[in-house]
Amino acid sequence: PWQRGILIALLILIALIALSGLVLSISLAIHFTTVQQLTQVIAPGVFGGVALLLMQLLYLPNIAIAALSYLSGAGIVLTNGSWISPFVHRIDEIPAIPLLGALPVRAHPWLILSIATMILMGYVLDRYARNTYLSVLQRKQFLTTAVAACALMTFIAARAGTGELLSTNLSSVGAHWWLMPIVLIAEILIGVAVSRYLPKIASKFNSRRQ
Repeated sequence: PWQRGILIALLILIALIALSGLVLSISLAIHFTTVQQLTQVIAPGVFGGVALLLMQLLYLPNIAIAALSYLSGAGIVLTNGSWISPFVHRIDEIPAIPLLGALPVRAHPWLILSIATMILMGYVLDRYARNTYLSVLQRKQFLTTAVAACALMTFIAARAGTGELLSTNLSSVGAHWWLMPIVLIAEILIGVAVSRYLPKIASKFNSRRQ
């Protein structure tokens, strides 16, 4: 069970980062005008433009991880004291880097719906354990391993994806590296709890109605 738990945790993280990358692409398309304006502010020239493009392409995985941190509710940071999440928008101005044009310009509380995706992952994880293992002990081993591995991988990804971007003024750009793993694992555990207890609650409710 523990080997499968590690594999499933890896697949969950890859799926969430891929989904976040898709959301990032959509945001870049929506805020394309802002991206253009930021590019014009820099005015890098031909060779500078190529170098800037390559740098941003290399930074895309970090931005995708930051997008996952945002969608989980943990938020992202750009400078000291900044914090951007669906509920908080604490930043004076967007740094003149075209890729950052995808950043939201205000709080979006309705994006709390994205948290449902993280909870759904936990729900599916528990249902998978129940359908795969008949032994309660094996289920516990699988779930414990999967959740612990997911927490560790998320922490490593968040920490590795946070760092300096172009200048010392942007010394800590990326996911909220210590909050993201906590929030994400809490949401997955909520999904596990929903899978376990919702059928029991529904059964009791139906029995009372009868």
